[in-house]
Amino acid sequence: MPQARFYISLIGIPLAVMVMQHLMSSVAPAVGVTQKLCSNPAQAAKLGIRTTYTGYEGIDQKFLCFIVPFFVQSLSTPIGAAVTVELLTLFGVVLALFSMEGSRTRTSRTLLAAAPLFGLLSNLLGVSVTVPLLWIPCYEWFAGGVPAGKRNVVQENIEPGRAAAIIVSTLAVFGVPTVLMFLDLQKSTIENVIAGWQVAPLFISPLAALLTPAFHWVALTTPQTSGDDKLFKARWRTIQSKSMVETSYLFAMGVGTIVHYGVIVHSGFNGVFLVEGLWKLAHFASDPVLSSAENLSTTVCAYFLLIDLLVLCAALALFSLLEDGVLGTAVYVGATVVLGPAGGLSAYLAWRENGVQNPKLIVEKSE
Repeated sequence: MPQARFYISLIGIPLAVMVMQHLMSSVAPAVGVTQKLCSNPAQAAKLGIRTTYTGYEGIDQKFLCFIVPFFVQSLSTPIGAAVTVELLTLFGVVLALFSMEGSRTRTSRTLLAAAPLFGLLSNLLGVSVTVPLLWIPCYEWFAGGVPAGKRNVVQENIEPGRAAAIIVSTLAVFGVPTVLMFLDLQKSTIENVIAGWQVAPLFISPLAALLTPAFHWVALTTPQTSGDDKLFKARWRTIQSKSMVETSYLFAMGVGTIVHYGVIVHSGFNGVFLVEGLWKLAHFASDPVLSSAENLSTTVCAYFLLIDLLVLCAALALFSLLEDGVLGTAVYVGATVVLGPAGGLSAYLAWRENGVQNPKLIVEKSE
């Protein structure tokens, strides 16, 4: 029963709920005090906590006032910065995935096309909550529970210019402010960048739609054919689409891998061995230094993002299992171990595309 895949995907919902509850309770020591101060701007100002960003009290005091300091604290320690880099780089690939899957012929008029909504919810609820709670079930519903490689190949096409525009838009709208967060800028500038970054996912798909005509040239040139060969044209459109989607993900793989190994090297120069540091962070309650009163606030912020990263990887492993079975999960996990979270997901998605848009299947069905 194909639809069984949709019901299997629903196991991510209780996982997402449990993760949300755990994350909220774990970060309470750091965020709880700040949230109380946010409702008292005068007192917050004395402690250096900013309560005005947009001029709208509901947004500023009930969200930005505590989420901005949360990220500032996460970035304040070497291990916290390392976790943040890995998570946000992976998040960038996930945002590209949202947009790509919402741009296929089959999905362009479904809820999957609302990539900005999924992106914004990822920032509001947490990406590790949004992916298993909403996006994967939604994806499986509109896939009819049919795995990759068994769907109508022609309906899986993405306009080559759109695929290229999605990667460029993700880098411009999400990548640039993410990089700025890690630069040595004035405190107010960093705060503004972090505040603006919260809504960045809203603009990736709209910008990609605007840029698509400018990237028509990326499509492979169509060779001359004799007569009106509909089968050949259908195959060639799929080849054009597949080639550009794979190229986009391979580019993301390169960026993600460079970032991952850059994090390892940079952490080493700061005296932090990444695996050891992550292990200590995951068990911070038993570490007297990390759990001390002066370090607890920054520690729980980094811990929050670490759990966010690990659960997101688990959710993506579920996605690979539903799409490509055990082999797909093996490819995803193996690539992640070697290339890092973002590079691994990108490598899997490039590999997966060969099954999703296999032009040979068009011939086989026509014959």
